[in-house]
Amino acid sequence: MVHHHSFDLKTLTRKTLQYFLDQLKGYRWLFGLMCLSLVLGIGAEMIVPLYYKELFDLFVLDEVSRDQVAGEMFSILKMIALLYFFVFLFWRLCEFSNNYLLAKIVKRMYENTFAYLTHHSYKFFTDHFSGAIVRKVHRLVIGFEIFLGRIYWDFLSLAIRFISSLAIIFYFSRLLGLIVLVWIILFGIANFFVARWKYPLEIASNKADSKMSAYLSDVVINSTNVQLFAAQEFELENYRKKTGDWFKKTKWAWDVGVLINCVQSALMFALEIVVIAITISLWRQNLVTPGFFIIIQSYLLALFGRMWDLRRMIHDFFSSFADAEEMIEILETPHEIADPPDAKPLGAKGGKIEFKKVDFSYGEKPLLKHFDLTIEPGEKIALVGHSGEGKSTITKLMMRLFDVQEGEILFDDQNIAQVTLDSLRQNISLVPQEPILFHRTIFENIAYGKRDATEEEVIEAAKQANCHQFILGLQKGYKTLVGERGIKLSGGERQRVAIARAILENAPLVILDEATSSLDSHSEKLIQQALHRLLKNKTAIIIAHRLSTIMESDRIIVIEKGKIAEMGKHSELIKKKDGIYKSLWEIQAGGFIGSPKEEIPPQQDLNKEVEKIVLDTIQNPLEKPITP
Repeated sequence: MVHHHSFDLKTLTRKTLQYFLDQLKGYRWLFGLMCLSLVLGIGAEMIVPLYYKELFDLFVLDEVSRDQVAGEMFSILKMIALLYFFVFLFWRLCEFSNNYLLAKIVKRMYENTFAYLTHHSYKFFTDHFSGAIVRKVHRLVIGFEIFLGRIYWDFLSLAIRFISSLAIIFYFSRLLGLIVLVWIILFGIANFFVARWKYPLEIASNKADSKMSAYLSDVVINSTNVQLFAAQEFELENYRKKTGDWFKKTKWAWDVGVLINCVQSALMFALEIVVIAITISLWRQNLVTPGFFIIIQSYLLALFGRMWDLRRMIHDFFSSFADAEEMIEILETPHEIADPPDAKPLGAKGGKIEFKKVDFSYGEKPLLKHFDLTIEPGEKIALVGHSGEGKSTITKLMMRLFDVQEGEILFDDQNIAQVTLDSLRQNISLVPQEPILFHRTIFENIAYGKRDATEEEVIEAAKQANCHQFILGLQKGYKTLVGERGIKLSGGERQRVAIARAILENAPLVILDEATSSLDSHSEKLIQQALHRLLKNKTAIIIAHRLSTIMESDRIIVIEKGKIAEMGKHSELIKKKDGIYKSLWEIQAGGFIGSPKEEIPPQQDLNKEVEKIVLDTIQNPLEKPITP
């Protein structure tokens, strides 16, 4: 069994960076073209101020005629227009290429993440809030978008501007070039380390945000319970604690950002004053023209704008990692239940099931111990016993929602741990106590048992499941949306849709987990009829607390403390003195737990009464065929 992996922050950051870089695989030629276009576009843009310098210097000339100067000015203006044309052309190429690249990668990320998530184990999804998982997927994608944007539009663009600006400033004045270079290096180093210091604060803020969102999602999903228990104030108080924690951590992270802005402003003001002072000194010595002042200010202001954004760039860059790392941890966690390397499809035949010396425990709590059970093809067995004795666990192990820790489970003489998960589960139909339906149409929900089913096959399955009539009574019929988790349908209607889905799937093994519990007599009768059709010529494992529904099973197996305590037909077990099954039967037939024995009718009369109820209202499906 593979356990959940956890990573330290440094390892997780490295894995996140590697994941982001891997997304560019297959698009390197396009990314290279984008980088070349960016270099050419910014290069043309950086040359423009040089022509503005020449233009301005011509404006201040007095000793030449204006006609002559105007001619030169128009020549310069043509060059500026040509350069702007190239700037426009290359920037549009950058933008359209980026749109294509980013959209393609994000599409692939969503698909790959979806594929990996859906193969996580049953336990994984019981341990994680669904709303929090969805939020983490979106954060991963947004994190990559920010990462690529900061690398391409910000850091690469900034590097090109730095190099171009410094080269030009150095050309006109080595002293000014050296001062600006030293300032840029110090500014960049300071921002980097401050951003690294702020990064853990961002992580803490994001975690608090995730907890807040997960709690909100949990309350929204269970809003009916909140209202029924009048727990709005209780939940609000708990939510206030979550938002309070988010407030403290997020405000501190934001305040640190403001402090960083103060330092940046001071550094920029200082450089501006120094550069202007040196420029004035050079002009007094007649070493530079008035146009130089224009060009130096142009490049400095452009640098200041970019440098002011540097902290935001670095912040966003690290924030993209913080956004993505929770999902990266999930993607780096191996699937707990997976196909072995040499797995082959299950070759199902008659549906014979064997549990051999199976051990299983949830954590420290042992549940099954050396459990042995053989179910013959076509046999219908019922599992009964007190809650928590392992009945549902047996079916979950059969479907490999969990893996056994010792022993093996065979399906038609094939170890289920050695066959592909898809082929195993395609040969098992489950009708649970509370069927979960997709928020899709009834047709789509039924057809989920056989995705390529024709309309005729779906309708026939619905008829056999006794749900065709109620579906036709709906305004949109088979096109009716059932709501989230099938909430728009009654319990009996959901159950019949689930049975129709199982009928369409036509798997050799059927598992019924409390499939008729908590239903009214009319719904139960319809469902029992549908189950009879579903179970015909199938192997079946039936879990039921209502013992009257499994009286006609081929075998009733009583589970206690992870082992088979009793086994036999109803008529045999009911006669067993001091038997567990007999005790359970008497408690249910007596009306309520703890009824004094003298109030329980004589066993012979009781059996007759129960059998009469079963025949009149339940029409047990396991023996007698029922025509529609």
